[in-house]
Amino acid sequence: MGERRLSVGFAVAGVALALSLSSLPSCSTESANGADERAGAAALGDACAQSADCRDQLCVDYRCTKVCQSNGDCDSGGFDTCGVTEAGRRCTSSCDARARDVTCVDGVPTACSLAGEGHCRDCGCPSSQRCDQKTGACGDKRAVGDPCRADGDCKSDNCSDFAGICRLPVGSSCDVGSCDVCLTSEGASYCSRRCDSDSECGAGLCAGRDNLFYCHLPCAGFSDDSCPGTCRNLGPDLNGSPQYYCDCELDCTWNEAPHPLGSRCNYDGDCDSKSCDSVATGTDSGGSVQRLGICTKPCTASADCGEGSSCVAAGTAHCLPHCETSADCSVGSCFNATSVDGDTTQVCWPKSPEGAYCYQPSDCQSGNCVAERCASAGGQANGAACTKDEDCQSRACQSGHCRGQALQGDACEATADCAVGTCCSSGAQAKTCALSCE
Repeated sequence: MGERRLSVGFAVAGVALALSLSSLPSCSTESANGADERAGAAALGDACAQSADCRDQLCVDYRCTKVCQSNGDCDSGGFDTCGVTEAGRRCTSSCDARARDVTCVDGVPTACSLAGEGHCRDCGCPSSQRCDQKTGACGDKRAVGDPCRADGDCKSDNCSDFAGICRLPVGSSCDVGSCDVCLTSEGASYCSRRCDSDSECGAGLCAGRDNLFYCHLPCAGFSDDSCPGTCRNLGPDLNGSPQYYCDCELDCTWNEAPHPLGSRCNYDGDCDSKSCDSVATGTDSGGSVQRLGICTKPCTASADCGEGSSCVAAGTAHCLPHCETSADCSVGSCFNATSVDGDTTQVCWPKSPEGAYCYQPSDCQSGNCVAERCASAGGQANGAACTKDEDCQSRACQSGHCRGQALQGDACEATADCAVGTCCSSGAQAKTCALSCE
């Protein structure tokens, strides 16, 4: 989406390759029928600096190619497909390994300039337009209040990452209905948002602490009296110049729009429903647990959740958003579930499956975190990791693993079942605990 970019790195690499190859010696021999069979000539798909370097006398973008009519004309060097280029049909890479500015049209690699409508996912759009990811067509950017998936979809270049609608531009005067975070002070307002980098903040700067960063109004220096709050030094930019921002955490009124069901959240207070189904992501500088999750609410039927969500008995029955793949989930992963209505569906759930890392029991789908790994509900089997006796079915945790209570001569399946000796695998004592196995 947006303008396509020319990679300077590739361009420089190409020039370097050209200079390197142009210095190579060349030799040629003439066959009896007059065809050029130069010794050492570059084959189809090999690197080249000029057409004379290639067996088929055609070098395009520093790779040897040739004119073709079908894939049968192209059979080596990874250039096994007859594609459509601006210069005509040429042997090139397959659709799976196509180059930049190339898309796939009916299985044929095709230059973006010749592909026509419906290929913006590969070819991009003019900067004044947006790419519809479903249809692949370029179209008008969305107005404030319209649905969006990314900043580039919006005329304002500000797509709410939790509400999925276009907001006012960062830095505009605002109210909580038109901006994710509206900061107000003495009659003035500033449209802010949560951010990961300055590029999301327009002319502002992204600053914060721990895992909460927001766009802030820039200021001129410590003595800038126009700054609401305190003008602070964020540190140097890429050129080494200091960057200053207005920190008005204490002097401004922060009005953050409530997050709807299914959107990303950090705390219960972020959500309109006051319920954030979350997992721990670490601790902040003060030792407080940081969390990330999805806004939800308790339910008794999917009708309670509205369009796009189902009521799922994942732990306590609560609303979770639909998905097709995990890429559709702002937090967590996409998994198969059965709604309380009996329907099979796919929903996003931030909780971790068995075997995944956990910080505390509420991070796990099972509600059970043992030795920093999500474990099945209830006590763990002999041999499983543990940190305390209560983690184990046997109520015995030894050296970090659950240990059974079987004595000599008692039945066992594995040595972890035995409180004494080992579990014999063969002979007269097979499948019993013994000090030594015969």
